[in-house]
Amino acid sequence: MRKYQKLLNKPYFNERSKLWEIRFSAGTNPETGERIRHVITHKTKKGVKEKAIEFLKEQELNEMPATGLTVGAYLLKWHNDSQYSWSSRTKELYLHQIEKHIIPRIGDHILEELKPHHVRSMVADIAEKGLLSTANKCRRLVWTAMEDAADSDLIAKNPVKTVKPVKEEAKKIRILEPHETRKLLDATKNHRLYALFYVLVATGLRRGELLGLSWKDVTEDGLLIRNALKLVGNEPVLGPLKTKKSRRFVALSQDVLDVLKAHRDRQKQERKECYGSWTETGLVFTTKIGTAIHPRNLLHILQNEQEKAGLPQTSIHSFRHMNASLLITNDLDIKSISERLGHSSTSFTMDRYGHILQEHRHKSALSVSQLLGENQSAEVPSEPEDDEDTENKS
Repeated sequence: MRKYQKLLNKPYFNERSKLWEIRFSAGTNPETGERIRHVITHKTKKGVKEKAIEFLKEQELNEMPATGLTVGAYLLKWHNDSQYSWSSRTKELYLHQIEKHIIPRIGDHILEELKPHHVRSMVADIAEKGLLSTANKCRRLVWTAMEDAADSDLIAKNPVKTVKPVKEEAKKIRILEPHETRKLLDATKNHRLYALFYVLVATGLRRGELLGLSWKDVTEDGLLIRNALKLVGNEPVLGPLKTKKSRRFVALSQDVLDVLKAHRDRQKQERKECYGSWTETGLVFTTKIGTAIHPRNLLHILQNEQEKAGLPQTSIHSFRHMNASLLITNDLDIKSISERLGHSSTSFTMDRYGHILQEHRHKSALSVSQLLGENQSAEVPSEPEDDEDTENKS
């Protein structure tokens, strides 16, 4: 319908018939050589436009050449043609979703015959297995691929546009309380990766950002976050962060800088003790021979130390939530928190942590006596109060 779009803006009122018209030519008749003319009429200007749009949609569907391509074949070709604009991790993730989840469910359909209900069934089937996030990611991937197919005139319209994502329930993440965090730091004081735990608590960096830190990223007052260690297949690969907001500077307090300095001295000693078998990567946190720590191994290291300390086992990402909560309770503004954590926007930060901010604001509603640091018992009147008043004052 794109080629007829300009004509829709030119309705004409016919004085003789008292009807609005849209006239256009659609090529020539191959048998007679005569021009094919169409006239759409309606009593209102708005009505003739709507009628013309419906007619043109039908025309476009009839004119659409049959590709013979299946959805599966198209998706694999689309992935191959588009992969150069993606990171290695994204390319691998998309191929996994296409081969494992999408092709087994809708891959055999002819591309131009794919309907919304086919995609809806795919999303529902994946979601029924408890993979809500995966269901939405697959829907989004098919949407993007079909959008490209429509732009390339392989299909008339994107069949995914009317398919809604499934509702994902927010996962409750267990985070350590401040006293539990202190216990963890005390218990790992002599661990070779003590500095990693300390920086994790202080900054809430993402796992890849933490493991991707290089010594050249450590300044005299903070960290330059610009790379991340990500898994490609099962291999850890260091690469630049993709978005402008994720590339950032994170200020550090003196105690964190001191811990990092001690860690660097320890790393130099480990290098000496390797007797030539050390692999120089320039990374801040490494294995005992200088290589990158495998991202999956970091969780095992953390939870092993938590178990030794008699603490509940949590994820690496839970420290990110803990850090955000502590920043809020220490009255750092949302914009600064969002920038420090590398969020895409302050609205994302508010969506995720707004409830903590609300709770903190309620707690800050102090009485005048509390604000002035006065002893509230001195304000208790001599006459007895009823139970309700007593409860409100406590």
